[in-house]
Amino acid sequence: MRERAAEQFSWAGLALGPGAWGANTLVGYALVSTLCGRYPAALSWLAAALAVLALCGAGVSALSYRALAADRDGAPHALLAGVAAALGALFATVILLQGAAVFLLGCAL
Repeated sequence: MRERAAEQFSWAGLALGPGAWGANTLVGYALVSTLCGRYPAALSWLAAALAVLALCGAGVSALSYRALAADRDGAPHALLAGVAAALGALFATVILLQGAAVFLLGCAL
């Protein structure tokens, strides 16, 4: 049962990481003109929240990898979980760097 759940959620970092990055980019571009004048730190908070979402996906994939790596028969799912965990962490880093750029450089309109 545990192994089946690990196989079903091994892709979580692969979906949540790029999805959170895409949402951060699109929402950031859409709201920059309205938020920068009144709430300059709002885009950084948005980036932090979406980075947490990407890290949650990476964490789920890492737990799936840990559960599947012990069983040698689950090698394809373990590979998927390992790649998804790494990509989720990478996209979380990218989101945080985009948020830090807005926080440090301010809004350039």
